[in-house]
Amino acid sequence: MSAHPMDHAMAHVVHSAATMETDPAGQHDGMDHGGHGGGFMSMIAVTKHLPRSADGLPMEWLEVPFGPLLPGLPGGLNLRFTLDGSTVAKARVAPGTVSRGLEARWPGPLTTFLKHFGELDRLAPGVYALLARRAASLGGEESESVLALERARVVSHLAWLASFAYLLGDRWLDNAARRLLLAVHRAACIDELVRFHPRVVQLERRALRRPLVRERLSGIGRVDLGRQIDVSGPVVRAAGISKDSRLHHPAYSRLDFSPVVRTGGDALARLAVRLAEIVQSFELIAKATAYPTEQPVVREVVNGMRHATVETPRGVAVLHMTVDGDQVTHVHLESPSRVLVSFVPEVAEGAEVDDALIAVASLDLSPWEIDR
Repeated sequence: MSAHPMDHAMAHVVHSAATMETDPAGQHDGMDHGGHGGGFMSMIAVTKHLPRSADGLPMEWLEVPFGPLLPGLPGGLNLRFTLDGSTVAKARVAPGTVSRGLEARWPGPLTTFLKHFGELDRLAPGVYALLARRAASLGGEESESVLALERARVVSHLAWLASFAYLLGDRWLDNAARRLLLAVHRAACIDELVRFHPRVVQLERRALRRPLVRERLSGIGRVDLGRQIDVSGPVVRAAGISKDSRLHHPAYSRLDFSPVVRTGGDALARLAVRLAEIVQSFELIAKATAYPTEQPVVREVVNGMRHATVETPRGVAVLHMTVDGDQVTHVHLESPSRVLVSFVPEVAEGAEVDDALIAVASLDLSPWEIDR
């Protein structure tokens, strides 16, 4: 019995597809047999130029910007995801969004340097001004430096918490952090500030008990520090490493300071560290005010190479500067966000978009430190 005409047509299609698969470069004319065969092209030929997904399937990848004005991320952070469907195939931070040309203005008169350097990070007001004064050996009361640093840490962590909670979708935590941040800003004196201690203790407890927080953040954005010895701040302490430059500062030593450390190395651990550090900062402020006021130690500016460190809310910053008379001739700054930004691919790539955004936000990057 003869074959049905449809069987012959189907056999031709199968043969054409097989020819294209085994000879995709077109050595065998599978497209058009001298004007016969209907111009069939296999999907392998059509998609051969596309990148492959993790499952091996070809997919058109799209680069999508998240920021620099995305709610939940720091203003000015220009985050770029290359998406394979809803999965992040590549992640990076595009620099330059908030560049102000500060580095070019640093060399010059010492007084001018102190002004411009202190404007570096708007997310940690006063911290870099203190770092510059330390490097210039201008002296000052050590208790005052504790008060300034810990108040800046409270403000920075609360601002991050409000933004992070918004991205997470936890409106209670968002509102609680914003109300407390506003109250801290309005505090007219230290005595008024330390009275907020019970509120921050309650905030820490309630935040970590919320099912949305624990279930949503556990395992997200886990980092492997490996040999990256330059990493510091809450990201390191959330991975179980007791690393904090305040340990080597006399003003903190007499306050019996010890770093807040958690384990896990994920977004949940980083949240837990920052919440505990907010509580600890209020306690350090209260202890520092209980000490008698010291006499300011005033020193002359020493010529030559100078360096100083300060534990910012994001980690240790190290300033190297060369002073000649009243002129700053050379400045080199190592800031924590310029190291932390290297973790963006690690925490984001391979994750779904929403998880990747939370993971990046949990690093608490400062665009002002990245761009200068």
